[in-house]
Amino acid sequence: AFSQHHEQLLTTIAGYVATATEKIRLFTNARKRAAETEALLATSKVISSLELDHVLNTIATEAKKLFVADSSRIHLIEPKGKLLRCVVAISDKSNDEILNFSVPVGTGVTGSVAMSGLPEIINNSAADGRGVHIPNTSDAPEAMALVPLSIRQQVIGVMVVSRGGTERPFLNSDLSLLTAFADQAAVAIDNARLFAAE
Repeated sequence: AFSQHHEQLLTTIAGYVATATEKIRLFTNARKRAAETEALLATSKVISSLELDHVLNTIATEAKKLFVADSSRIHLIEPKGKLLRCVVAISDKSNDEILNFSVPVGTGVTGSVAMSGLPEIINNSAADGRGVHIPNTSDAPEAMALVPLSIRQQVIGVMVVSRGGTERPFLNSDLSLLTAFADQAAVAIDNARLFAAE
């Protein structure tokens, strides 16, 4: 039988476990924030480059790593404003089909974000119903976080990170960080366009 001494001992141990658990949580959060800061710093270092392809590839690569995503893409609205084309696709698979595919603004999940200008999380693309299947690519469900790229309140594209399957969902808090990456991409695009116009 448990005595009062045993109860006090268990209470003390439970207190130690709770303290240790809290310290682990705080340490994990601190490491996550440090990784976020490091990734944003890495992208900010290249943003002043006028080599737009290099800048956008760096931003997409850092986002893929930070979000532990299977792919990271940047889509831009073409000059006439009707089509959305993928200009950067970072993944472990061949991206040729994705890079050669355009979708009308307003069509599919990515096109919907381009039209609305609002970020979205889709944690099961198969259940969403707006997806557009790109020929010769997998149609397996995926979790996606999408944010618009905007310059002076005008949407110029969409940044997407995705994870295969539905077991690793994105959280609403992920949108703020992805927006920071998208903002850096938008600044780089704006700088390149201004330089080209000179």
